[in-house]
Amino acid sequence: MLTLMVAGRLFEGWTAVSVSRSVDSAASSFDIELTEKWSEGSSEPFAGQIRPGAPCRVLLDRELVITGYVDTYSPSYDATTHSVRVAGRSRTGDAVDCSAVVPGGQFSGYDVAQIAKRLCGEVGVGVVVESGPGAPFPDVQVQQGESIFELIERLCRLRALLVCDNEAGNLVLTRAGIRSSGGTLRQGENILTASADLSVGERYSDYIVKGQQASSDDVNGLEATETVASIRDPGVDRYRPKLIVAEGQADVATARDRANWEKLTRGANGVRATVQVQGWRDIVSGRLWRANEMVVVDSPWLGLTRDLLIAGVNYRLDEKGTVAELTLAPPEAFTPEPASPDSASGGGGGLWSILDGEGALSPPIGRVEGNDIDLTARG
Repeated sequence: MLTLMVAGRLFEGWTAVSVSRSVDSAASSFDIELTEKWSEGSSEPFAGQIRPGAPCRVLLDRELVITGYVDTYSPSYDATTHSVRVAGRSRTGDAVDCSAVVPGGQFSGYDVAQIAKRLCGEVGVGVVVESGPGAPFPDVQVQQGESIFELIERLCRLRALLVCDNEAGNLVLTRAGIRSSGGTLRQGENILTASADLSVGERYSDYIVKGQQASSDDVNGLEATETVASIRDPGVDRYRPKLIVAEGQADVATARDRANWEKLTRGANGVRATVQVQGWRDIVSGRLWRANEMVVVDSPWLGLTRDLLIAGVNYRLDEKGTVAELTLAPPEAFTPEPASPDSASGGGGGLWSILDGEGALSPPIGRVEGNDIDLTARG
């Protein structure tokens, strides 16, 4: 059951529900509707009680999932029925929409958490730091028209952080998969429907990163003007080189980090699955399924037997009943640049284990054996 709280009043009985939370979205959203047949003396049930812009809370089975505002209130009727649709977002939506207005247009000597708290505080949004913000930035230039979220997200990428929200409407600086759901999605048990997109189209055999760095007492001449680092993906048997020019200055270590990040994220981005389960909770633990938590996936038909990240959750109620639709992916797919060379972990087995052997991404791309092309995994 979904409950919408507005101005201390509870609104229930919704006949259609969609609540979305995602690890790559800074503002969770909801879209709910109530449709009834006309009866003698009936009137629009929520007239004047729910207004656009009103602060609200959304609860699923009495558990808070969104703190935010009503964006849209849409009543309608015809000869036989009347309905009302309400849509809104997390309080963090204001950080997504509003421009970053900074006197002087720059920050000097602040870390990303300090900058986020300063800017978000101006629009009434709190900030929760779940992972270390890293070193302060010597100088941050605010781009004209840049939103608060765009600025924070730009800086978080430089510190390998993700930006999302929590149930209380706060902006969260975090990393992918730092918590476990404790649950399992198993074929033949709690999975209603499942599908996967498994692709190797964006993977390459060699990642070559070129960049430049400023001259110094220790680095000069050709070494200063051009740096090169390369990393091979042993899971790709065909020769498929990818040359990348690093943005800004990059020493050899930075170029190597970028090459490694390209290898890991491109491999991880080739694995996506969507699973529907009955109800909004894990039937074993009783917990709501939540984004940015790891879950065990056991689905031989999809070729997936490993831990994956719940990248997104859509809680739904319609004429087919109550379901949760989970979007799944390897956590490496949400590791912002730059990535640590040892940040990935293998996790389970199965067709699409991300790490195989000495950091090889598998399955390999089209190994040619005689006149046959093998598109299956090793193992």
